[in-house]
Amino acid sequence: KGQRSTIKIAGLWLIAAGLVMLLYLYGIPGFATISARFIPISWEEKLGDSIWVAWSKEMRECKGASAIKSAEEILALLDKNAPQHKYKFKVHVVDNNMVNAFALPGGHIIIMSGLIEATSTPEEFAGVMAHEMQHVLKRHATRGILQSLSTSMLVTLISGDTGGIAQ
Repeated sequence: KGQRSTIKIAGLWLIAAGLVMLLYLYGIPGFATISARFIPISWEEKLGDSIWVAWSKEMRECKGASAIKSAEEILALLDKNAPQHKYKFKVHVVDNNMVNAFALPGGHIIIMSGLIEATSTPEEFAGVMAHEMQHVLKRHATRGILQSLSTSMLVTLISGDTGGIAQ
């Protein structure tokens, strides 16, 4: 009889672990995708602004460069031809040799100067800008933040460690 209860307990633990894995793999991403749609754009803008303020202390933004003017002109042209939306895009060119760009919630697009140097034509650069605009319009960064928070909450629930919440 003791062996049966051990098997039942092990089975229940396996079921619980499976449910947690399903929640992690499907529930959290689904929750984040649905929830991101309901977050007001004004909140996203404030979040993006605060992230940019914190990051701009670590990154040196290029000032007065023709690359910035070109990036702003391309962004304005792309924005004018984009489907109607309520975002106010802001482009930042930072002095970094990496060939990369990324978008923050609310409309900030960060371009590394290495990307500008690596592109051969304005159209190639515009393709990257359009790609980053889509990240904003589809709320990918916001969804990622919600997913990360949800994962953190799941870990806290499982571990019982609420110390990180109070800080």
